[in-house]
Amino acid sequence: MRRIPFIYKGLLQFIQNYSKMKEKTFEAKFCGDSNVKFPFVLTTFKGKDGGVNIGVMMIDTGSVSCILNKSVLPFVDDSIVKTGKTQKICSMNSEENICQEVEFEFGMGNDVFSDTFYVNDTLDFEEHADSLVGIIGWKFLMKHGLTLDYSAKTLRSSSEVGGNASDYEFFYPMQFGIDKYNIPMVKLVNNGNEYVMVVDSGANMTLVTKHVVDEAGISVESTDEKGYMVGFSGKEVEITAGKINLNILSLGGTADKPKICNYQDSVQVINQYKYIVDHIMTPQGEILLPISGLLSSGFMQEHKWILDFSHKVMYSRK
Repeated sequence: MRRIPFIYKGLLQFIQNYSKMKEKTFEAKFCGDSNVKFPFVLTTFKGKDGGVNIGVMMIDTGSVSCILNKSVLPFVDDSIVKTGKTQKICSMNSEENICQEVEFEFGMGNDVFSDTFYVNDTLDFEEHADSLVGIIGWKFLMKHGLTLDYSAKTLRSSSEVGGNASDYEFFYPMQFGIDKYNIPMVKLVNNGNEYVMVVDSGANMTLVTKHVVDEAGISVESTDEKGYMVGFSGKEVEITAGKINLNILSLGGTADKPKICNYQDSVQVINQYKYIVDHIMTPQGEILLPISGLLSSGFMQEHKWILDFSHKVMYSRK
């Protein structure tokens, strides 16, 4: 038998290990009962006593960064690294929170991740879920090449997206929203007008403003249910529940005949604001369309949307 020189043994071992890595695909199933619309996934982290703590992460495409629940800190072992750096994390209404930067290692699905999270004294998520470890933002998903797959109720490694845009029920690039707004967006088209909405897996209900509904001539099938919610300014705002038709722009059409996907969705109509966020400008000085609504996790689950952050596309299959 011919002996393999040491250097080639090392190269051979690298190739074998690399092949195994290539074969390994990440997958984490959504957890929670069928009434839970948010994409929660089980997560684990090492505790101070050396044991393993179990909780959940929420995948929030409406968040740029990863946020760690401050209530988790007393339970995390000393492997968590506080870098000493701070960063301003802005909410949708541009309200700034000064956050402490930490390096956090956690298990999720069939893999272990270590990444930068941010902690703030005012960012406590106990009201959302008592086992919520934190929020994973879209930059993490893009960095690790992940796909939020509502059709399979799974967070997974991205796979090839084949065919043409016209082969899909809905197909739209993320790059438009990420380049312009630093967040995934879709466009609504009604009566010759265009509006933009955030694709927000952290929203439990689709939100639109009454101004946009009236201006676009969107018919609302009202349920006469009125209520209040804490708005983006931190103030209580009046909302009306109802059902509307959303005409969402998709690739796959032509300049003369663009492809419009029509969906019906249960929404909360905000009565007091003209837009959710307006007066938006890029660093280059380009004035952007104001944000008119949030497209919810419940909507994406119902219509089996797939958000591929590796290939930067959102789609649903026919």
